[in-house]
Amino acid sequence: MLGALEFTWPLWGLPLITIPILIHLFNRLRHRKLDWAAMMFLRQASRKSTRYAKLRQWLVLMFRVLAVLALILMLCQPKWNSKMARGLFGGRPDVIVLVVDRSVSMEDAGPEQLKSKREFALQELMRLAREEASGSRVVLMDHTAERPKELKALDSLPDHPMVKATDTGADMLGVMQRIHDWINETKPGSCEVWVASDLQSENWNPDEELRWKAVTDDLRAKDQELTVRVVTLRENARDNYALVVENVEYQKKGDKGELDLTVRIERNHGKGGPLPLEIRLGQSQREEREVALPEGRQPVKHTMTLTLEPEADVGWGSVTLAQGSASSADGNARDDEGFFVYGQTTMIQTAIVGRDEDARAILGFAAAPPSPEITNLTARIYAPEEKESLKWTDNGLVIWQDVLPEGATAAALEEYARDGGVVLFFPANEPGQIEIDGRKIGWGAVDDAPKDSEKGFEVNKWEVQGGPLADTDQGLSLPLLQLKTQRRQRITGEGIALASFADEEPFLVRRGVGEGQILFCATLPHEDWSTLTEGLVLLPMVQRLLAVGAVRYGKAQLLISGEDTQEDTETRWVSVGSTEARTFATEAGVFRKPDGRLVAVNRPSEESDARRIDFEKLVQLFGQVPVAEVKGETLGDQRSAKLWQLMLVFMAAFLLAEARLILPRSSDEGARIPIPKTEEAPTP
Repeated sequence: MLGALEFTWPLWGLPLITIPILIHLFNRLRHRKLDWAAMMFLRQASRKSTRYAKLRQWLVLMFRVLAVLALILMLCQPKWNSKMARGLFGGRPDVIVLVVDRSVSMEDAGPEQLKSKREFALQELMRLAREEASGSRVVLMDHTAERPKELKALDSLPDHPMVKATDTGADMLGVMQRIHDWINETKPGSCEVWVASDLQSENWNPDEELRWKAVTDDLRAKDQELTVRVVTLRENARDNYALVVENVEYQKKGDKGELDLTVRIERNHGKGGPLPLEIRLGQSQREEREVALPEGRQPVKHTMTLTLEPEADVGWGSVTLAQGSASSADGNARDDEGFFVYGQTTMIQTAIVGRDEDARAILGFAAAPPSPEITNLTARIYAPEEKESLKWTDNGLVIWQDVLPEGATAAALEEYARDGGVVLFFPANEPGQIEIDGRKIGWGAVDDAPKDSEKGFEVNKWEVQGGPLADTDQGLSLPLLQLKTQRRQRITGEGIALASFADEEPFLVRRGVGEGQILFCATLPHEDWSTLTEGLVLLPMVQRLLAVGAVRYGKAQLLISGEDTQEDTETRWVSVGSTEARTFATEAGVFRKPDGRLVAVNRPSEESDARRIDFEKLVQLFGQVPVAEVKGETLGDQRSAKLWQLMLVFMAAFLLAEARLILPRSSDEGARIPIPKTEEAPTP
């Protein structure tokens, strides 16, 4: 049994267990044997109790020796010898799956540590594997791989591509799902999954309890012998700043261009003060800026205007925490830089689904005016029967003039809007409603204006500060007062009225959906409905909505590493502006497509989230699958902690047993001498 233990400190104190024995022997030598005639008569009577007394003395001596031994073992910090322990308590698994969390948060370095959590995790996994993986098949899995890969040599683990740092987040639930699929497919036998992670909440999806239950329950239902061991690395990083590129807007001014670059600074501390930034525009242009941070942990947004050099209308750039500043030595160097591209001409498309040919044509002109100065707008018109084949995500704006969508079409349009798209509905002369987020919106009855009314239904109130009907930059209002509406279809349900008729019925209603929006306009650009056909209101309204939806095209040039880059594995991407080649699927940077188009890839901003799940929550997520924790806060062997605590418990138990034995028994306290009762003398 002792062979299954290893000791941090040598057992030099082991001879000390002889101290109780020596004390016991010396105490026996202190007493001299002296015959006394009066005691001879008691020998026979006390012979039985004498035997018990000797047994008790030996037990007291034994417990004292064991207490000293437990104290010595506790001070020597014992730990299990994994090879011997497995031989005593159970065999090795047939296969061990190593999972290394390679998300950005794993590059945090704790206080006074030079290595990142990921590097410490590799160190700990290597130690465990050397001790316990002998005779087991070892495979490697991570969140960017579709299935585990064989690890041919354990010493090759630190240099394996699947354990290198990335700029991605980690979907650990997805990892377990793929391991589950691999186990079901290959039937590897008994299996242990060793996971090294900092338990960042965003990566473990603790709210997806039903999905976790489906994965873990299926493993248990198939009687799969599976155990999970988690190396937890939850120590907080040093003071850290994280930089996120939020938006880039390019505009031409004279012979030069200007960029409005918006960045967000996040931090895990409340210190304020100036934060210097280094900005790189292409290969040659460099600038330095400074952001004033107030005290507090709240994120800070900062927009700066950059003037481009002549003939630099298309290009790329980066913004970095300045080297030499206090922030450049922060807890995670992987979140100190953001990338962007600018100036690329993008074709912005509008999809128009309409049942009325005249209205469809006018809406097409409003979405893509036939002008030689406008070359990046296009409109595609579809008949109602063609709508099922449309790919909504290709469009900056969707205009719908048909009966309200249902089923899969309605769901696809809602998802499109949630992702930042804009959907504009026009009347189809039929009532109906759609439900979004549990709230309904749609069409009611069709109203015709009185025949003797010159203007019909008049719009007399609208939002002038913002939105599609706002005043121009010169302060001029759109000519809504001159709009003539002979027919309208009432808008029902919940939404924000951006414009209303004189009788308080809404003319234009907006409903926010995720990052996008849907709008309902109560009249149609048709001669039987209104003078929207003239374009003085319709054209600016549609173009402004198209500008909102076109932000999605800008986002298409700002990708998130691991989320937007995993699906495109066929395109040959070339990294730009870096001295080292970068991997498009897992690393941040600027990349060029074969057709010359640039895209910027950045880390997920959620990786700056400091929230972690505790081990108890992790055990709950795995359900009936056994989970053991290997703590890695100090990256020492934490398994010794439980053993020295166990030795402390043993020592206390031995001392309590010894104390109980040396307590005098009631029979040893001597015979009780009965005292006869005396009667009280009578009072004279």
